[in-house]
Amino acid sequence: TCIVAGFDSDNEAHMAVIPKIMGEVLLCLKDSNAKTREAAYQLLLAMATARDDMTDYFRIVLAALGAQTTHMRSAAVMALSRLTFEYAREDVEVQELLPL
Repeated sequence: TCIVAGFDSDNEAHMAVIPKIMGEVLLCLKDSNAKTREAAYQLLLAMATARDDMTDYFRIVLAALGAQTTHMRSAAVMALSRLTFEYAREDVEVQELLPL
């Protein structure tokens, strides 16, 4: 999360890193080590904060639902659940993404 804290949301090169590492972050959500899982969740939330555009961020995570492996699809569901839990109450942009 320290690396992501230094990201500038106006810098396209910084924002281009997020989709590239998302797959690894998602897979870490399914790791057997509890500390790895917690670090992955914290990184997922830190990247969401750095990414300003929540619609685009949700699309990046949603793309993992189309993965070939059930492991990755399950990780995407876990990530979407956590993001919804963290942001749906306060973030209007996330509220608009959810069905009524």
